Amino acid sequence: MIKNPQQLVYGVFVRSHRTFPRAARSTLPSSQPAHVPRPLKLLFDTTHAAPQDQRHAQNVDVNYRFHEHWTLNGALTAHFAWSFTNAVGVPVVRRNGTKDLAILPDTLYGARLPLYQRIDAPITRRRKTANGDFRFFLEVINLTNHANVLGYDVYRVRDSSGALQAERSTETWFSILPSFGFSWSRKS
Repeated sequence: MIKNPQQLVYGVFVRSHRTFPRAARSTLPSSQPAHVPRPLKLLFDTTHAAPQDQRHAQNVDVNYRFHEHWTLNGALTAHFAWSFTNAVGVPVVRRNGTKDLAILPDTLYGARLPLYQRIDAPITRRRKTANGDFRFFLEVINLTNHANVLGYDVYRVRDSSGALQAERSTETWFSILPSFGFSWSRKS
Protein backbone atom coordinates (compact mmCIF):
# COMPACT_ATOMS: atom_id res chain seq x y z
CA MET A 1 0.00 0.00 0.00
CA ILE A 2 1.35 3.39 -1.01
CA LYS A 3 0.08 6.47 0.77
CA ASN A 4 -0.01 9.67 -1.21
CA PRO A 5 -1.59 12.93 -0.01
CA GLN A 6 -3.79 13.05 -3.12
CA GLN A 7 -4.77 9.38 -3.35
CA LEU A 8 -4.76 6.05 -1.58
CA VAL A 9 -3.72 3.15 -3.78
CA TYR A 10 -4.34 -0.52 -3.13
CA GLY A 11 -2.96 -3.21 -5.37
CA VAL A 12 -2.37 -6.89 -5.83
CA PHE A 13 0.59 -8.12 -7.80
CA VAL A 14 0.17 -11.55 -9.38
CA ARG A 15 2.80 -13.09 -11.58
CA SER A 16 2.70 -16.40 -13.34
CA HIS A 17 5.46 -17.92 -15.35
CA ARG A 18 6.31 -21.21 -16.94
CA THR A 19 9.77 -22.68 -16.78
CA PHE A 20 11.05 -24.42 -19.84
CA PRO A 21 13.40 -27.35 -19.38
CA ARG A 22 16.93 -27.29 -20.66
CA ALA A 23 17.39 -29.73 -23.50
CA ALA A 24 19.17 -32.95 -22.64
CA ARG A 25 22.55 -32.99 -24.35
CA SER A 26 24.88 -35.84 -25.01
CA THR A 27 28.41 -35.85 -26.31
CA LEU A 28 29.87 -38.85 -28.05
CA PRO A 29 33.54 -39.40 -28.92
CA SER A 30 34.65 -38.12 -32.31
CA SER A 31 34.57 -41.58 -33.90
CA GLN A 32 31.47 -43.74 -33.43
CA PRO A 33 32.00 -46.46 -30.78
CA ALA A 34 31.45 -50.05 -31.83
CA HIS A 35 29.94 -51.14 -28.54
CA VAL A 36 28.01 -49.15 -25.97
CA PRO A 37 27.40 -51.22 -22.81
CA ARG A 38 23.79 -50.10 -22.55
CA PRO A 39 21.39 -48.99 -25.26
CA LEU A 40 20.67 -45.26 -25.33
CA LYS A 41 17.18 -45.56 -23.90
CA LEU A 42 16.10 -42.33 -22.26
CA LEU A 43 13.99 -43.09 -19.23
CA PHE A 44 11.50 -40.55 -17.94
CA ASP A 45 11.21 -40.19 -14.19
CA THR A 46 7.50 -40.90 -13.65
CA THR A 47 7.53 -39.83 -9.99
CA HIS A 48 7.44 -36.17 -11.05
CA ALA A 49 4.50 -34.58 -12.79
CA ALA A 50 6.35 -33.06 -15.76
CA PRO A 51 9.75 -31.66 -16.74
CA GLN A 52 8.49 -28.20 -15.75
CA ASP A 53 7.78 -29.46 -12.24
CA GLN A 54 8.75 -26.87 -9.67
CA ARG A 55 7.74 -27.89 -6.18
CA HIS A 56 8.05 -24.60 -4.33
CA ALA A 57 8.60 -21.05 -5.53
CA GLN A 58 8.33 -17.85 -3.54
CA ASN A 59 8.54 -14.20 -4.50
CA VAL A 60 8.35 -11.50 -1.85
CA ASP A 61 8.39 -7.85 -2.82
CA VAL A 62 8.51 -5.01 -0.29
CA ASN A 63 8.30 -1.29 -1.15
CA TYR A 64 8.97 1.52 1.28
CA ARG A 65 8.54 5.19 0.40
CA PHE A 66 10.60 6.99 3.03
CA HIS A 67 10.27 10.42 1.43
CA GLU A 68 7.93 11.97 -1.11
CA HIS A 69 10.53 11.43 -3.87
CA TRP A 70 12.44 8.35 -2.65
CA THR A 71 11.43 4.67 -2.76
CA LEU A 72 13.37 1.67 -1.48
CA ASN A 73 12.44 -1.80 -2.74
CA GLY A 74 13.49 -5.28 -1.67
CA ALA A 75 12.66 -8.37 -3.72
CA LEU A 76 13.36 -11.95 -2.64
CA THR A 77 13.07 -14.79 -5.13
CA ALA A 78 13.49 -18.41 -4.06
CA HIS A 79 12.68 -21.73 -5.66
CA PHE A 80 13.54 -25.24 -4.72
CA ALA A 81 14.48 -28.33 -6.68
CA TRP A 82 14.21 -27.52 -10.38
CA SER A 83 14.50 -30.78 -12.24
CA PHE A 84 17.30 -31.43 -14.73
CA THR A 85 18.82 -34.31 -16.66
CA ASN A 86 22.13 -35.49 -15.25
CA ALA A 87 24.85 -36.86 -17.54
CA VAL A 88 27.01 -39.89 -16.83
CA GLY A 89 30.22 -41.30 -18.26
CA VAL A 90 29.79 -44.73 -19.85
CA PRO A 91 32.86 -46.80 -20.82
CA VAL A 92 32.83 -47.80 -24.51
CA VAL A 93 35.08 -49.77 -26.82
CA ARG A 94 35.89 -48.29 -30.23
CA ARG A 95 35.97 -50.36 -33.42
CA ASN A 96 39.76 -50.45 -33.27
CA GLY A 97 39.57 -51.95 -29.74
CA THR A 98 40.64 -48.91 -27.72
CA LYS A 99 38.70 -47.95 -24.63
CA ASP A 100 36.88 -44.64 -24.50
CA LEU A 101 34.22 -42.84 -22.48
CA ALA A 102 30.89 -41.58 -23.78
CA ILE A 103 28.95 -38.88 -21.94
CA LEU A 104 25.27 -39.88 -22.04
CA PRO A 105 22.11 -38.46 -20.44
CA ASP A 106 20.82 -40.27 -17.39
CA THR A 107 17.12 -40.44 -16.43
CA LEU A 108 15.31 -37.49 -18.02
CA TYR A 109 14.59 -34.86 -15.36
CA GLY A 110 15.60 -37.38 -12.71
CA ALA A 111 17.82 -35.05 -10.67
CA ARG A 112 17.22 -31.80 -8.79
CA LEU A 113 19.18 -28.55 -8.67
CA PRO A 114 19.94 -26.98 -5.28
CA LEU A 115 18.11 -23.98 -3.80
CA TYR A 116 17.98 -20.80 -5.91
CA GLN A 117 17.70 -17.60 -3.92
CA ARG A 118 18.25 -13.98 -4.83
CA ILE A 119 17.64 -10.63 -3.16
CA ASP A 120 17.42 -7.53 -5.33
CA ALA A 121 17.47 -4.05 -3.81
CA PRO A 122 16.79 -0.94 -5.90
CA ILE A 123 16.45 2.61 -4.61
CA THR A 124 14.61 5.12 -6.80
CA ARG A 125 14.45 8.91 -6.81
CA ARG A 126 11.46 10.45 -8.58
CA ARG A 127 11.59 13.97 -9.99
CA LYS A 128 8.45 15.58 -11.38
CA THR A 129 8.61 17.89 -14.38
CA ALA A 130 5.93 19.82 -16.23
CA ASN A 131 5.65 17.05 -18.88
CA GLY A 132 6.13 13.91 -16.79
CA ASP A 133 8.30 12.11 -14.25
CA PHE A 134 11.98 11.19 -14.29
CA ARG A 135 13.00 8.23 -12.16
CA PHE A 136 16.66 7.70 -11.35
CA PHE A 137 17.58 4.36 -9.81
CA LEU A 138 20.47 2.45 -8.32
CA GLU A 139 19.96 -1.30 -8.04
CA VAL A 140 21.91 -4.25 -6.72
CA ILE A 141 20.84 -7.63 -8.13
CA ASN A 142 21.73 -10.73 -6.09
CA LEU A 143 22.68 -8.59 -3.11
CA THR A 144 23.81 -11.61 -1.04
CA ASN A 145 25.99 -12.88 -3.93
CA HIS A 146 24.50 -16.39 -3.62
CA ALA A 147 25.99 -18.83 -6.16
CA ASN A 148 22.77 -20.04 -7.82
CA VAL A 149 23.25 -23.20 -9.88
CA LEU A 150 22.00 -22.99 -13.47
CA GLY A 151 23.17 -26.47 -14.48
CA TYR A 152 26.24 -28.64 -14.88
CA ASP A 153 28.78 -29.20 -17.64
CA VAL A 154 30.00 -32.79 -17.91
CA TYR A 155 33.15 -33.55 -19.87
CA ARG A 156 35.84 -36.19 -20.25
CA VAL A 157 39.25 -35.84 -18.54
CA ARG A 158 42.17 -38.13 -17.97
CA ASP A 159 43.14 -38.97 -14.40
CA SER A 160 46.75 -39.41 -13.18
CA SER A 161 46.87 -42.99 -14.52
CA GLY A 162 45.70 -41.86 -18.00
CA ALA A 163 42.22 -43.39 -17.75
CA LEU A 164 39.25 -41.34 -18.95
CA GLN A 165 36.65 -40.28 -16.42
CA ALA A 166 33.63 -37.98 -16.42
CA GLU A 167 34.03 -34.74 -14.53
CA ARG A 168 31.31 -32.25 -13.71
CA SER A 169 31.62 -28.49 -13.27
CA THR A 170 28.91 -26.16 -12.03
CA GLU A 171 27.36 -23.42 -14.16
CA THR A 172 26.00 -20.57 -12.05
CA TRP A 173 23.82 -17.55 -12.72
CA PHE A 174 25.40 -14.11 -12.46
CA SER A 175 26.89 -12.99 -9.17
CA ILE A 176 26.24 -9.64 -7.48
CA LEU A 177 25.37 -7.09 -10.17
CA PRO A 178 25.03 -3.36 -9.50
CA SER A 179 23.27 -1.19 -12.06
CA PHE A 180 21.95 2.34 -12.40
CA GLY A 181 19.84 4.24 -14.85
CA PHE A 182 16.79 6.40 -15.37
CA SER A 183 13.36 6.29 -16.95
CA TRP A 184 10.91 8.94 -18.02
CA SER A 185 7.15 8.70 -18.17
CA ARG A 186 4.90 11.25 -19.85
CA LYS A 187 2.19 12.94 -17.87
CA SER A 188 -1.21 11.59 -18.90
